[in-house]
Amino acid sequence: MAHLNRRYAGVNADHRCGPAWTELRRDSQPRRLVGTEFLLIFPDGNFNDDDTLLLTDWLAHTPKEVIAKNFQDEISDWDKIPGEQLYIFPGVPPPDNQQPPQSPAGEIPEPFSFPFSKVQPTQYTGGTVKIADSTTFNISKEIAVAEVTVEPGAMREMHWHPRQDEWGFFLEGNARVTLFAGTAIAQTFDYQPGDISYIPTGYGHYVENTGNTTLRFLEIFNSDVFQDVSLAQWLALTPPALVKQHLQLSDSTIAKFNRSKGVVVGGLGVNTSS
Repeated sequence: MAHLNRRYAGVNADHRCGPAWTELRRDSQPRRLVGTEFLLIFPDGNFNDDDTLLLTDWLAHTPKEVIAKNFQDEISDWDKIPGEQLYIFPGVPPPDNQQPPQSPAGEIPEPFSFPFSKVQPTQYTGGTVKIADSTTFNISKEIAVAEVTVEPGAMREMHWHPRQDEWGFFLEGNARVTLFAGTAIAQTFDYQPGDISYIPTGYGHYVENTGNTTLRFLEIFNSDVFQDVSLAQWLALTPPALVKQHLQLSDSTIAKFNRSKGVVVGGLGVNTSS
């Protein structure tokens, strides 16, 4: 993927991608993506493809004498440019060892690429989580993501997100998500790979792996940082007397509550209190 910053040099990131896709967003930087399957996520829910300014579309609607003058070139050199826009089209992938052009303005201070695949996930009793937000991917000021895996029989613990709605994308496995909206309103949904979920801010919810293979999905937020509140941790850090009065639980049960986030918890009886 290639990007160009307004002030600094271009930067190329190798994501091991063949068809080419080049665009310039009016509110973003020019970029090109070569040969892969990918997911586009925008912080603005009103995004429309008509707002995408494509290189080929622009030049197809610009007189060739203007193009030649702009590039200080011969008009005949531009005779074969496409007469209409190209959006996703066949192309030839560049060599792995190809070096990008260097800009006299220097390198950009914050990369547009983040090696998420190389991030070491945090292991929990029922699966793993790894997060990319502005604390690690510094330029990502409006989008945060967590990649979650849940083993068979385990679940993404009961929790809620205090600041932003959650947009989920399911990659592998089978899931069941139950949301609680308050005032006795709850609903359950089943998900398969390729499905999308939506959970409003503050809705309590959990995600169960209902299959026999590892469940993998993304939790995506229009936020600079990833945040969640664990129900179990909240109760563990609440004065026991208050918990007992609300839930009529024994002291021994309350004492077993996990003071650290479980995040992805295993089967019944698995507990790592601290």
